[in-house]
Amino acid sequence: ATTPAAFAAAPATHTRVLTNEGNSYEKYPIYPQYCSTPEEMEQRAIPPLRMHPNDDGKNGEGTNQNDDNRKEGTRLVHVTALIRHGARTPWAGAPGYQCWDGYWQSEETGVWNCDLMTYMSPPSTGKYDGNRRENAEEDSKGILEEEPDFLFEKRYDALKFASSKQQQSSIYQVDPQYTTTGNELNGTCQLGQLLKRGYDQELSNGKHIRQAYFYDGNKTADEHAASDPRMRLWDLTVDRTGRTDVNDAAGDAAMTNNSASDATVATTTATGTIGDPTKKIFQEPNLRYRADDEQRTLMSGQILLRGLFGPELLSSMHNDDESTVIRLHTGDYSKDVLSINSAICPRLDELQQEAYGSEEFRNWNETSAEVVEVRRFVKEELGLDVIPSSMLDCLMTTICTDRTLPDFVNDYDGSLGPKSWAVDQDQTNANGNKFMFERIANYAIKSHNFPYQYNNGAYAKLGMGPLWKEIVSNILPIVDSVNHPSSTPPPKMALFSGHDTTLMPILATLGPDVWHAYEWAPYASMILIEIHEVIDSDRKSDFPSGFAFRLTYNG
Repeated sequence: ATTPAAFAAAPATHTRVLTNEGNSYEKYPIYPQYCSTPEEMEQRAIPPLRMHPNDDGKNGEGTNQNDDNRKEGTRLVHVTALIRHGARTPWAGAPGYQCWDGYWQSEETGVWNCDLMTYMSPPSTGKYDGNRRENAEEDSKGILEEEPDFLFEKRYDALKFASSKQQQSSIYQVDPQYTTTGNELNGTCQLGQLLKRGYDQELSNGKHIRQAYFYDGNKTADEHAASDPRMRLWDLTVDRTGRTDVNDAAGDAAMTNNSASDATVATTTATGTIGDPTKKIFQEPNLRYRADDEQRTLMSGQILLRGLFGPELLSSMHNDDESTVIRLHTGDYSKDVLSINSAICPRLDELQQEAYGSEEFRNWNETSAEVVEVRRFVKEELGLDVIPSSMLDCLMTTICTDRTLPDFVNDYDGSLGPKSWAVDQDQTNANGNKFMFERIANYAIKSHNFPYQYNNGAYAKLGMGPLWKEIVSNILPIVDSVNHPSSTPPPKMALFSGHDTTLMPILATLGPDVWHAYEWAPYASMILIEIHEVIDSDRKSDFPSGFAFRLTYNG
């Protein structure tokens, strides 16, 4: 069995060169933003905090990054991060996952092999019964208990696969004489499994968070947000004894000897203490890590935390005589609330159907010349009577992994971009069959997302209510401890690892000025909610609670 609520800090993933999964973006001249290429990920650095309009003479537009005398009217006390998992394999197999004629017959698009492995670590008896055991020993049954725990490498290669050309006689029907016991994706990948590309994307997210909120003396570049004292959620130059001498060589050595992972300083606000200075910075209550029980979300969160706390995790492993553990909170996927879940709230189905049955949607979906043309193209060129719910995923998982698109949709150049419902997108007369990749994608996005924004976002607001409750339960004890007391200190950082269908409805609940429902959340997208304590008494009249917040999305 695996530990249900904890993961070993030794790498939870590892790469073995079993097949040529690939990790480059070389096949196409340009990629959709959805793919989150390395260049795109670099542009998502967390922006520095703007100066107060009274401080910079630029109406708040300046950042004054190099001014050591900037006014410290606020200080960062909490961050909530919500992420979409990184790049993955298709979320379903045939026959439900419909793309185009030949998709499942092709060895390139119909067979998915993965190099990225998952490690599992069973808890020792000492951890299981809550008693720490020193070194190695045998229990009464002769079972060796040893620290650190050993790992199992999980490989999806037990089920063998017959050629996809033999396996299927037509696009969506399996020929009985070729029935096999192969995996859904006909190779060594799980459905929806995180890919090496996704691994790198979440490492990049971890790096961005570290550069924004971790101050490490002269190791923190001027352009990083954490160079601003107001943005230092963690100051690594101060350990829990208050030493601040680590900017010189002697201080660096002292910090190394005393474990950088102990660099936890209590954050005390007017309403109480946040985090626990007796714990390592990656342990609760300093960090709360939440994900649903899917491989891609579990691993994406782990990789982000590895990128975020890498030096501290290594230091802890080198200095401690037991495995380093980060606690993960999850639950049954069928009951979880990280995406809209009608199984726990039937009213959601009604709201969704009200949106699709509305005059607004029907006018667009049934009479728009562009929609009519896209449907005609999909039927004649892709061999589909209807545009399936998998179509957007078919396009993106193909182009984002450098697989070959059919000639008739191999025309992506980014010319169109997202299009709103209010824009007349009749491309037919002007372009004929041009830009069909984007036109099909735009149709799929708008059709899927329409309920999120309909009726003032009622569907999204009801569906995301339970998740918002989780989010604010970490924040209310900070900003209003009198009315929302907590038996344990609230976390300094909370990480929620979910899906595109987590981030998009969350953004929709904030209104159309924050997010347009005709856009899609790319791989490894990230929403950040920062809570800043207002410590300048001259400004507290603007913030009666004594706190302010900042929300960012993909930088």
